Amino acid sequence: MKMTVGLVAMFSLVLLMIVPVHAEVTSATLDKASFSIDSKFTVQGTVDDINKVTLLASMKGPSVEKLTRTAMSDNDGKFSFLPVNADDLFQTKGIYEITVFTEYQIPENGTVIKIDYGNGIATLLPDYEVILNSIGNKQVDETAELTFTASITDSQIIDEQFSLDKQPNGAIINKDTGVFTWTPTNTQSGGYVFDIIVKAGVLEDRETITVTVVDKPVVTTPPPVTTPPPPPPPVEPLGIASFVDETIDPQSYVDRY
Repeated sequence: MKMTVGLVAMFSLVLLMIVPVHAEVTSATLDKASFSIDSKFTVQGTVDDINKVTLLASMKGPSVEKLTRTAMSDNDGKFSFLPVNADDLFQTKGIYEITVFTEYQIPENGTVIKIDYGNGIATLLPDYEVILNSIGNKQVDETAELTFTASITDSQIIDEQFSLDKQPNGAIINKDTGVFTWTPTNTQSGGYVFDIIVKAGVLEDRETITVTVVDKPVVTTPPPVTTPPPPPPPVEPLGIASFVDETIDPQSYVDRY
């Protein structure tokens, strides 16, 4: 009997050595989408193993805030950590990350939960990112139109809105389509540095670009040159008719006619 038990134990040990134990977090989130600093929140989710495994939640903020919690998954693969006092973690305004991983995972392979905290309110961020497609610097002549379309990498996001920051006078962007237009005036030559911004809920991305406006010299048209008309030909003196006798008093001719 003792030999049988020993053989079973040895067989089980060999089996464990042949079949490695493995479990990963398949999902992790919070029990609420938004909450105040004076409340509590719970980290919960699932693992890909129906056997009980130990989980760790590493919580860190933008400054020195940091907490670590442990939990055990249930036989159905679900887990839930004990509630955490919000003011134990949230102190500095910014983005916080909670990385959840099993005892068989390294933290880098865990599931990350992101939370935006500010003004006493923590908001769970979506599990996607809002990222602008690269725009790059631009160049345009004075009085010529510059136009381009800002867009994001994830086409599944449908509620993004675009805006500008520190833009030059006259530059606009359509908040829904991302179409940028600007026609610099003939006095706006130079370099302009400003931001293209996209937001989707609490998520935001921006790109700083430089637009160089090339000076366009003003071409003035000289007035047309007009040629004065030629002077009239000189008037030749009529002189004295051939029948006039210069020895006779001219009055006699006047009296005659």
